[in-house]
Amino acid sequence: MLYKINNKYYIKRTSCFVEVDFDVTENDVILKPTTNKITINKEVSYDVVSYDDFKKEQLSEKKKHVEVVEDEFEKPKQKHTSFSKKGSYSNKKY
Repeated sequence: MLYKINNKYYIKRTSCFVEVDFDVTENDVILKPTTNKITINKEVSYDVVSYDDFKKEQLSEKKKHVEVVEDEFEKPKQKHTSFSKKGSYSNKKY
Protein backbone atom coordinates (compact mmCIF):
# COMPACT_ATOMS: atom_id res chain seq x y z
CA MET A 1 0.00 0.00 0.00
CA LEU A 2 0.99 3.57 -0.59
CA TYR A 3 0.20 6.41 1.73
CA LYS A 4 -0.23 10.03 0.70
CA ILE A 5 0.89 12.60 3.27
CA ASN A 6 1.09 16.29 2.31
CA ASN A 7 1.01 15.47 -1.42
CA LYS A 8 3.99 13.10 -1.14
CA TYR A 9 3.93 9.34 -1.33
CA TYR A 10 5.17 7.03 1.43
CA ILE A 11 5.40 3.35 2.23
CA LYS A 12 4.91 2.00 5.71
CA ARG A 13 7.79 0.43 7.59
CA THR A 14 7.69 -0.96 11.12
CA SER A 15 7.68 2.33 13.02
CA CYS A 16 7.65 5.01 10.33
CA PHE A 17 6.54 6.11 6.90
CA VAL A 18 9.36 6.28 4.34
CA GLU A 19 8.99 8.70 1.44
CA VAL A 20 9.31 7.24 -2.04
CA ASP A 21 10.26 8.72 -5.38
CA PHE A 22 8.94 7.04 -8.48
CA ASP A 23 10.13 6.54 -12.02
CA VAL A 24 7.62 5.86 -14.75
CA THR A 25 8.82 3.53 -17.51
CA GLU A 26 6.83 2.38 -20.53
CA ASN A 27 4.81 -0.24 -18.68
CA ASP A 28 5.67 0.11 -15.01
CA VAL A 29 6.14 2.48 -12.08
CA ILE A 30 9.25 1.91 -9.99
CA LEU A 31 9.23 3.09 -6.38
CA LYS A 32 12.52 4.20 -4.83
CA PRO A 33 12.69 4.76 -1.05
CA THR A 34 14.40 7.94 0.11
CA THR A 35 15.91 8.83 3.46
CA ASN A 36 12.95 11.05 4.45
CA LYS A 37 10.93 9.47 7.24
CA ILE A 38 7.92 10.34 9.36
CA THR A 39 7.33 8.54 12.61
CA ILE A 40 3.94 6.97 13.01
CA ASN A 41 1.80 8.67 15.65
CA LYS A 42 -1.81 9.65 16.19
CA GLU A 43 -1.33 13.16 14.81
CA VAL A 44 -0.20 12.08 11.33
CA SER A 45 -3.09 12.15 8.88
CA TYR A 46 -2.73 10.17 5.70
CA ASP A 47 -4.71 8.79 2.79
CA VAL A 48 -4.35 5.19 1.70
CA VAL A 49 -3.64 4.86 -2.03
CA SER A 50 -3.95 1.62 -3.97
CA TYR A 51 -0.73 0.87 -5.85
CA ASP A 52 -2.70 -0.41 -8.87
CA ASP A 53 -4.70 2.81 -9.10
CA PHE A 54 -1.55 4.88 -8.61
CA LYS A 55 0.23 2.93 -11.36
CA LYS A 56 -2.67 3.37 -13.82
CA GLU A 57 -2.81 7.10 -13.09
CA GLN A 58 0.93 7.63 -13.57
CA LEU A 59 1.08 5.58 -16.77
CA SER A 60 -1.89 7.47 -18.26
CA GLU A 61 -0.28 10.82 -17.36
CA LYS A 62 2.96 9.76 -19.03
CA LYS A 63 1.05 8.68 -22.13
CA LYS A 64 -0.69 12.07 -22.29
CA HIS A 65 2.64 13.86 -21.89
CA VAL A 66 4.21 11.80 -24.69
CA GLU A 67 1.28 12.61 -27.02
CA VAL A 68 1.59 16.34 -26.29
CA VAL A 69 5.33 16.30 -26.99
CA GLU A 70 4.80 14.39 -30.25
CA ASP A 71 2.18 16.94 -31.36
CA GLU A 72 4.64 19.78 -30.73
CA PHE A 73 7.24 18.15 -32.99
CA GLU A 74 4.78 17.47 -35.79
CA LYS A 75 3.77 21.11 -36.26
CA PRO A 76 6.02 22.87 -38.77
CA LYS A 77 7.23 26.21 -37.58
CA GLN A 78 6.96 29.13 -39.95
CA LYS A 79 9.98 31.29 -40.53
CA HIS A 80 9.34 34.98 -40.17
CA THR A 81 11.62 37.46 -41.89
CA SER A 82 11.65 41.20 -41.74
CA PHE A 83 12.45 41.53 -45.45
CA SER A 84 9.86 42.59 -48.00
CA LYS A 85 8.86 40.30 -50.82
CA LYS A 86 11.03 40.24 -53.92
CA GLY A 87 10.06 42.82 -56.50
CA SER A 88 8.60 45.32 -54.10
CA TYR A 89 11.62 47.62 -54.38
CA SER A 90 11.66 50.13 -57.19
CA ASN A 91 14.57 50.19 -59.59
CA LYS A 92 14.40 53.97 -60.11
CA LYS A 93 17.55 55.96 -59.62
CA TYR A 94 17.18 59.29 -57.91
